[in-house]
Amino acid sequence: MPKKKLPYYDRKGYAYTPKCLKNVREMMIKSQRMSKKRKTYSAAFKAKVALVAQRQDKTISQLAAQFKVHPIVIARWKAQLLDNAEQVFQDKRAKKKFDDRTHDELYQEIGRLKVELDWVKKVRPARVTEKRSAIEQEHSILSCSRQCQLLELPRSTYYYEPVLATPEELDLMARIDRFHFEHPIYGSRRIAHQFGRGCLQELGGSEVEADGCALAVVAGESDGEYLFRALLRPVKTVLVKLLPNFYTPVVKCGRDMIVAAFSKSGTMRFFPVVYSMTILFDRRTPIGPIGMVSSSNPADVWTHWQGDKERWLFVSAHDDDIAAGAGLTLLAGLANGVTTFAAYFANGNMGYCSPEHRLDIARIREKEADRSFEYLGLPKENLFRFNYDDANLLQKSGRRFAELGECNEMFGASGLQNDITWLLRKVKPTRLFLPNHRDLHPDHQAVHMDMVICIFHAWGPIWPELGEANSDVPKLYEYATYSDFVSPPTMRIRVPDELVERRLESVAMYESQQQIGLIVEGLRKVGGIEYLLEMEIDLIQHEKYAALFTESFPLYEKK
Repeated sequence: MPKKKLPYYDRKGYAYTPKCLKNVREMMIKSQRMSKKRKTYSAAFKAKVALVAQRQDKTISQLAAQFKVHPIVIARWKAQLLDNAEQVFQDKRAKKKFDDRTHDELYQEIGRLKVELDWVKKVRPARVTEKRSAIEQEHSILSCSRQCQLLELPRSTYYYEPVLATPEELDLMARIDRFHFEHPIYGSRRIAHQFGRGCLQELGGSEVEADGCALAVVAGESDGEYLFRALLRPVKTVLVKLLPNFYTPVVKCGRDMIVAAFSKSGTMRFFPVVYSMTILFDRRTPIGPIGMVSSSNPADVWTHWQGDKERWLFVSAHDDDIAAGAGLTLLAGLANGVTTFAAYFANGNMGYCSPEHRLDIARIREKEADRSFEYLGLPKENLFRFNYDDANLLQKSGRRFAELGECNEMFGASGLQNDITWLLRKVKPTRLFLPNHRDLHPDHQAVHMDMVICIFHAWGPIWPELGEANSDVPKLYEYATYSDFVSPPTMRIRVPDELVERRLESVAMYESQQQIGLIVEGLRKVGGIEYLLEMEIDLIQHEKYAALFTESFPLYEKK
């Protein structure tokens, strides 16, 4: 039987087994090694070892054993000797000359900095005017540019010469002040409107028709020397060059507009412009096929027109559907001052036409949509996008409780009806434009179907977390992007060529879609005409069927 090893006890009475004692000894030896000081060698010793290694009489290992130095250290000393050997034979006079030149440059730099410091201490300006007056153009050492840098003053500010107001401008400003004193409740737009009319009468102005706009010109100078260029933009801006020395007028939006023309000398004049609408709306009446109401005033054509309270909402499945199917209607609404909104639901991630766009097509189409709607004149805050997968909207129809991490989750629920109800309660539209329900694309059918049912959801008390219920039901209109209407359209919009080109350019901005060129050419052939179908949601009326069952017939008796 082997003899059992007894534990080892130290002075304090702690017991150690033989294995533990071995580990303690190893730690003590390691600590003694680490406590030793690092060896240092003199330069003479390093030179001696490097020269011996250079003679190559012995190997590096033999020299390491002889001098008790690591072989890597000997190799490093030898390399340092060979690299710095040329400095032994360097000309000391050239080195001294180089050092003297460096010292001279440093002394010059010190002197220059001292001069700059003394100059800044002497000036110490705080305001811009004081800094400009502190610049010394005839300074013997500091240039104007350097002085501006020291004072943190832009050189353009130093060289700027203020332009004094001309007598015409002073007179105009005094007249505006007197007018504002007489009418203190008027704002800037009302003052420009009223004051501009008086200026035109004093100048003896007249009006001339050009491209559908009545442009004000100065009498006696309208003999063909003017360049009239009217652009009918959605914001009703008219660009016109009245005189050769007038450029880029600023136009007040509205039926009665003011052109503020600025001349190159700084003189400002106001000219009123009467905007003549060239957008026509046609609506078929129930009188017959030839019964039609046509007018440039939307209140005469659109049923239940609410004026400034009009709010139009255009919805689509994809980003390019609105511009292609209802772009002219959107432009017509903006041109008439209607508050307009747009929303689309699919992110277009299945709409790639090349393999390299497969992973980032959704991001590309989002940027294209932003540019397109901005070009149409739609405010950025009036555009709503919902990040649903493309070609999958039918599966997202309805409303359901959202799962953890589900996309498009809102108030604990998801689905098209959840987002559409929230959208309708937020926008509260008076007119709603949606894709044709007969369209072959399943995404278009899904948007149309859920949009119609959500009109009643938004109007009723259901799902109160999605917002306050709407008080009115909007008028519904279908627009056709690809497929035809289920019945003949009831509305027609006719716009000038300027708006047609704007619509075509907005559609062409979806460059990632290779088929967009064919769509643009098809729209170009149609021109400035767009059709809508007004929808009627008829609830069941039992009384209209009662007459069908008023007469009684005897039962057939079998003989």
